Amino acid sequence: MSVIDFILTIFLPQLYHKFLDVLFAPFYYPDMIWIIIPLVISVLLMELYFGRYPREEMGYHMALENTVFLLFVSVDLIRKLMLEHQGISSVKIFFVGVILLYSIGLAILDFFHKLSRNIAFKISSKTLVGFTAYISIIIVYSEILIDITPISIITSIFSILILFVVFHTIIRILKFMEPQSHDDVDDLLQSVENDLRNAANEVNGKKKN
Repeated sequence: MSVIDFILTIFLPQLYHKFLDVLFAPFYYPDMIWIIIPLVISVLLMELYFGRYPREEMGYHMALENTVFLLFVSVDLIRKLMLEHQGISSVKIFFVGVILLYSIGLAILDFFHKLSRNIAFKISSKTLVGFTAYISIIIVYSEILIDITPISIITSIFSILILFVVFHTIIRILKFMEPQSHDDVDDLLQSVENDLRNAANEVNGKKKN
């Protein structure tokens, strides 16, 4: 079988079905909806907020909040594994361990400002951290990784990447359609104008005296 035949007849069909499994996992496993919905809402709200107020910048404190949120999700994933009735999957244990260590390490780096602002704010952004938490919930709550054959793992990775592109594109479209607010700039200009007016009044008052 040629590479093209393999891609067309095996890889793409499996990728299509795997992507649907990842996309509709919350509907197949409704237990995760209780944590998925608040997660999605919080990510959307924060992205829309910074889209509306583009002059406001993310700080280290917010980066730390995002990573701590991922840490809380990791704890919930541990709880979910402990409630497994048919034995705990070693793959899931390894995955949750990686996410837990990643969230702890990232939180430490954000707390002590060990990364540059540009890097820290990107890897600790609400979108990236939220998406990482989202995928972690899907993997642990569902049986997507029950098949650990190479092609299953590869299609799972590609499905996650495609979903991230779709999610990021939706966020960009919403932020593009959202009207921006520059109230902070208007307030600053008004404050400067008032200061100049007061300074002018003081100067004129001294001249009259």
